[in-house]
Amino acid sequence: ITLVWTAPPASSAAGKILVHDLDLLLTHTNTGVQTFPNGRAASADTLNNVERIHIANTSLTNDDAYVVTVTAKTLVASTTQNYSLVITGNVQSDRGILGSNNNGGSGGGGGTGGDDDTEKEGRDAAAAIFATIFVLCVIGLIAFIAYKRCYVGAHFSGFKKVSSRSARARMAANQSNNRTDFVMKSKNLPSPDHKGASAVI
Repeated sequence: ITLVWTAPPASSAAGKILVHDLDLLLTHTNTGVQTFPNGRAASADTLNNVERIHIANTSLTNDDAYVVTVTAKTLVASTTQNYSLVITGNVQSDRGILGSNNNGGSGGGGGTGGDDDTEKEGRDAAAAIFATIFVLCVIGLIAFIAYKRCYVGAHFSGFKKVSSRSARARMAANQSNNRTDFVMKSKNLPSPDHKGASAVI
């Protein structure tokens, strides 16, 4: 018979490491003899979060009956403590043979139940949603940077080329004059910052 649980962490100044203390006890229903875990003769284990009771086959008879008791001796961080109880051997419980579908396996009555599974599923779903949103934000940011660098940059580059060609054409048309008009036009370009400008050289 093995009892195990995950106890809350103790503070650095704690005099005792085990914050939540559960006690495992095995009682023979016919004789009233009690068996304590971890080889202790007449007292509970107050130091470990794993407690085990072993009964040799040679000391058992066909009509032996035992009661397994799990007691919460000390609970500090909360009012409840989940645990797992494992019983192995050729034994039978009041709910049927251990390990059958009648009693749901070898877990204890106060072990981790459906509530913990539901909480874990909820946390996993929230983590998945958060991860999805984060990935979408990263993809959107990368797409925006690529647009700014490539698409808008290409238009600005084209604007410079158009302006340069316009300037050469205008200068060629006005070679006979002392004044040359240099006109920059932003026609058909999406940027609002280049509405058109003129410079006189």
